[in-house]
Amino acid sequence: MYSLLALLLNLFCIKVSKEYNDSFLSSQRLRYENTNLLQQLQLEKNKLNNRLGRILNDSSNEIYVVDADSFICLQVNRGVVENLGYDTDELASISILEIFTKLDKEALQNLITPLTDGSKEFVMHQGENMRKDGSLYPVEARIQLSTEDSPPIIIITVQNISERAEWEEKLIYQANFDLLTGLPNRNYIQSVITTAFTRAKRKKEKLAVLFLDLDNFKTINDSLGHRIGDEVLKLTAERIRNLLRKSDVPARTGGDEFTVLLEGLQSAGAASMVAEKLVEAFQQPFVVDERELFSTLSIGISIFPDDGDSLEPLMKYADMAMYQAKESGRNKFCFFSKDMCKDAEEQMTIISHLRNALVKEELSLYFQPKIDIRKSRMVGAEALLRWDNSELGSVPPNRFIHLAESMGFIESIGSWVLDAACREAMYWQTELGKQLQVSVNVSPQQFRTGSLIKTVDQALAESGLPHDCLELEITESLLLQDSDQPYDILKSLYDRGISLSLDDFGTGYSSLSYLKRFPLQVLKIDRSFIHDLKKDKHSRALVEAIIAMAQSMKLGIVAEGIEDEEQISFLGLRNVTVMQGYFFSPPVSAHHFRDILLGKIARPWDRLPAQRIIT
Repeated sequence: MYSLLALLLNLFCIKVSKEYNDSFLSSQRLRYENTNLLQQLQLEKNKLNNRLGRILNDSSNEIYVVDADSFICLQVNRGVVENLGYDTDELASISILEIFTKLDKEALQNLITPLTDGSKEFVMHQGENMRKDGSLYPVEARIQLSTEDSPPIIIITVQNISERAEWEEKLIYQANFDLLTGLPNRNYIQSVITTAFTRAKRKKEKLAVLFLDLDNFKTINDSLGHRIGDEVLKLTAERIRNLLRKSDVPARTGGDEFTVLLEGLQSAGAASMVAEKLVEAFQQPFVVDERELFSTLSIGISIFPDDGDSLEPLMKYADMAMYQAKESGRNKFCFFSKDMCKDAEEQMTIISHLRNALVKEELSLYFQPKIDIRKSRMVGAEALLRWDNSELGSVPPNRFIHLAESMGFIESIGSWVLDAACREAMYWQTELGKQLQVSVNVSPQQFRTGSLIKTVDQALAESGLPHDCLELEITESLLLQDSDQPYDILKSLYDRGISLSLDDFGTGYSSLSYLKRFPLQVLKIDRSFIHDLKKDKHSRALVEAIIAMAQSMKLGIVAEGIEDEEQISFLGLRNVTVMQGYFFSPPVSAHHFRDILLGKIARPWDRLPAQRIIT
C-alpha cells in the first residue's frame, strides 16, 4: 500500500516536474522570443531614426528642436550648422532668441500661445536670422509644439527666403520706381501723399504738386529716335533731382511728364521759387552724343489745401495748369485757377465731337491762293482744314489738329483731306479750265503708319488729278527722324512727280544737311519772320539768309503771311516771286474760291504793278 502510494506520489512529482519544466521552457522560449522582437524593434527604430536623421540633415531647411521653457537649442540639423557657422557644441547652449533677431522672449511666448492652448497646430513667423559672423538673412519659420515629450519641445523649421525676398524687393522697386530714370513713379507718390497731407495739416503748412512737361520732347524723340529720347529723359530726371531738397519728392509719372511734391511750404510763393529755378535750369541744352538738344519746361502748380485735399484733384489741377502754361507760350510755370476747369471740359467736348466729325460731314476745306507776283496771277492754293460743329460752331484748327494727332484721328482725317483736295483741284481743271497746283499739309503721324503712299495714290487715281498738280507740305521734325522711312517715302512721292515743300522753315531744328539729302523742291518762309520784317533787323537778316540758301540750292521759295505791299517789295527785290497771305486773300471756302477763279470777286494781285516789285 505504502509502496503504491509512494509510486503514485513519485508519478505525481514526475508529472508536476515535467509540467514545471515544460512551463519553464515555454517561458524561457517566450522570453527569448520577446527579447528578439524587442531587439528587432529597436533595430528598426534605429534604422528609422537614422533615416529620419539623414532626411533632416539633407533638408535644405534649418530644423531646430528647442526646449519649450528655456528656448535653448536641444538639437539641430546639419542645415543649421552650415547656415549659421556655429559648431554643434556651441549650438547646444544657445538660445533660439540669439538667432531669431526679431523675436524676444515675450514675443516668442505670445507667438506660441495658440500652440499651448491647442487652438493651432502650428504658427508662422517671418524675420531675420543672425549668423555667427553677425550677418543677417531673411527667413520664414514654421513653429510647432510637441507635448508628448517631457519636458515639452518646440520644433522650428526655417526656410531661407533670401532669393524670394530679393525678388519681392525687385517687384516692389518696379512697382514704385521708374526703371529708366530711377525716380519714384505715380504709385510711389500715391503711397506717400496721405502721410504728407497729415504732416501738412498738423504743422499748418502748405504742400505743392508741380506737374512738369518737356516742351520739345516729342520732336526730339520722333526725329532722333528713342535712344536719344531716353538719354534726354535721364538727364531731365538728374537735373530735376539736383535742384530739389532731400525732403522733396520728384517722380516720373508719364512719357515726358514729371511730378514734384514739395512739402513744408509756408506760402504758395515758395512753390513759385522752385518752379522758377526749374524753368531757368532748362534754358541750358542737353548734350547727347556731342549734340546739343534744347527742351524747355512747362510747369503747372496746384496747392494743398487751397486747391484740393487729395492727390487726384491736385494732380488733375496741376496738369490743367501745365497745359495753360503751354498754351500761353511754353517755357514757363502757371498756378491752377478754377477757370481752367472750364477749359479742360471744353477740350474733352472737342474730342468727343471730333470723333464723329467725318461721319457727320462737318469737315471742309478752305483754300488760300498762292500768287506769282511777276505775272500777277494765281499759280496754286493751299488747302486748309476747317471744322464747323452744330454745338461748338466754327472750331479753329489750332484747337483741334493737335487733339486729332494725339487721339489717333489724324490718319483718317488726313486721308479725307487728300481725297477732297485732289477732287477739288480736278474740278478747277475740268469745270473751270484752271490748272493749279493744290498744296496739302501732311502730319508726321501719317508717315509713321506707312500708308501715306497708298493714300496719295488712291486720291490721285480716283480724282484723275495729274501728279504734278499735287504738292505735299511737310515739317522739319519729320526730316530729323533717325530712320530711313521718311526718305524712302519722300523719294517714292518725288519719283511719282509730286512736289514736296518744307513748311515753316527756320522754326524748328533747321539743318542744311537734310535740305541736301531729301528730295525737296520748295521752302516756305514762315509767317513769323515775314511779320517782323519791318521792325526786326534780325528777322530781315534771317529771311535774306534763307532766300540766299534756297536760291543757291535751286529750291523754290514761297513766302507766307504777306500783309502789305512793303513786304511784297522787300521780298520781290530779292527775287521771291510766289507769295500767299491776307494781302491777297484769306483762306476761303471752296465755293468762294471758285468765284475768285472765275473773276467774280476782285483780286488784289491784278492791281500789282510789276515794275514796283522786281528790279
